[in-house]
Amino acid sequence: EQGDLDGDGCLTFEEFEALMEVDKVQVFFLKMGMDTHEAVALFHTIDADDSDSVDIDEFLFGVMRARSGVKALDMIAMMFDLQRMSAALGELT
Repeated sequence: EQGDLDGDGCLTFEEFEALMEVDKVQVFFLKMGMDTHEAVALFHTIDADDSDSVDIDEFLFGVMRARSGVKALDMIAMMFDLQRMSAALGELT
């Protein structure tokens, strides 16, 4: 939600690109097994209507689903990492 600069509940590609410049966000995706290019590809995959905008919850769900092969403990750890990243991003805005 902190990446949603205009507060409309959606993450535009422009907002996503700005988030991808934040070191903590890059580290998060690396922990998920995705580099920057793969994260961008994921955004475009989730953006099924090619509007350059995705619902934030839908995007986060898509990120988690992209790593659906992980163990339950790994998923829980990623969820907490996501919460910490969200809190850290809130401090940046």
